[in-house]
Amino acid sequence: AGYVTHVKDKTSASVCQTFTTSTQDGKYKVEYKYNNKDGKEIKVSCETTNQGGDQKLTFSCNGDESSTFQAEFTIMGTDYNDYAVFYRCVTFTSSGSKADNYLVLSRKSNNEQIPGGAKGLTEKLKLQKCS
Repeated sequence: AGYVTHVKDKTSASVCQTFTTSTQDGKYKVEYKYNNKDGKEIKVSCETTNQGGDQKLTFSCNGDESSTFQAEFTIMGTDYNDYAVFYRCVTFTSSGSKADNYLVLSRKSNNEQIPGGAKGLTEKLKLQKCS
């Protein structure tokens, strides 16, 4: 599992989620849950539609109640073990509106500090802790 520990824009609780990842038929799959404004748990499932090289992954996502959306993750840096820094841009299929954010993912849910290797990438972004 991967935990979002730091974000640039804490727009809602759904941005600080736990990702479960897997690979199936050569495609990456990401699943996560969040509680909507009514407190109902929403499950979201995403699958890669194409891979733009090693640094960029494009996912097609849909959830229990949300419309389909496309999420592009650009890997800014990772140590391939404990952390990754991503730029994420989401495009909502129905409206065409976009939302972007910077995320730090960690294998540890209680990671209060941005990992040393990620500090150079994130120091100018003024990221906020999720916890």
